Amino acid sequence: MIGLADWIWSTHAGLAFVGWPTFALWFSGVGFVGIFYGVSGRNERLADLGHQIALWLAFSAVGIVFTYDAASLRLPLKDAEFAAIDAAMGFSWPHWSRLIESLRLVADAFTIAYFVLLPEIFLTVIYFAHIGRNDRNDEFLWTTMVSLIICTILSGFFPAVGPCAYFFGDKPRFIQHLLSVRAGDVKTFSLGHMEGIITWPSFHAVLAVLTPYVHRPPMRTFVPVAAVNVLMLISIPINGCHYLFDLLAGLALAFASIAIVRGAIRMGWLCA
Repeated sequence: MIGLADWIWSTHAGLAFVGWPTFALWFSGVGFVGIFYGVSGRNERLADLGHQIALWLAFSAVGIVFTYDAASLRLPLKDAEFAAIDAAMGFSWPHWSRLIESLRLVADAFTIAYFVLLPEIFLTVIYFAHIGRNDRNDEFLWTTMVSLIICTILSGFFPAVGPCAYFFGDKPRFIQHLLSVRAGDVKTFSLGHMEGIITWPSFHAVLAVLTPYVHRPPMRTFVPVAAVNVLMLISIPINGCHYLFDLLAGLALAFASIAIVRGAIRMGWLCA
């Protein structure tokens, strides 16, 4: 359904996305592992692993295209409003940025914590497949999908370039992509070089909650995973170029998505 929405929206917005053959190769290879071990019955856990990774690959591809489509709405930027909300909460992003930059070891720790997210997701999927907890893998995928759909829609209606660009004029590659979509001067993007262009709510913050959530007790991994993600949350305003308001909105969205998925499971609408 997300892929269909991508195709309709991209066509209407005049956007093109290339690199699908390479994605299809990876997807089919991982999918074949899941099908082979599932049909043969040789290893149920490898079958689950192939199945889960294929689902994550498919969702990641259509999900990131969805974020670029949403940016094509080109609604007015909300940076002034978000910066004002931060100020009302007593948070100064420029001051926080200068403080962290002056603490080299702290800045390095934040950078490591911020960029550990993708390996953490991959290892989480492997871990739950290995111990036979496919229910936790399903819950992880469902909460992530619900979160990204809502997050993308919100980002389309409340776009922002983030404090790096707003305060200092810095434009990391993800901001350049966002501005290119908004300006309409770039129409074609390669899947292998696309960026997460959502600013508000922070999707990094969403995943920093969802990951420890699926590792909750009785999983013995909960404490170390939670510790890493707490550090990740603190790193998000600087390393992710986010307002504090982005972070708080991401936290709220994560808990809302958990509630939605848990409710859907209880009603029998989802299996996990």
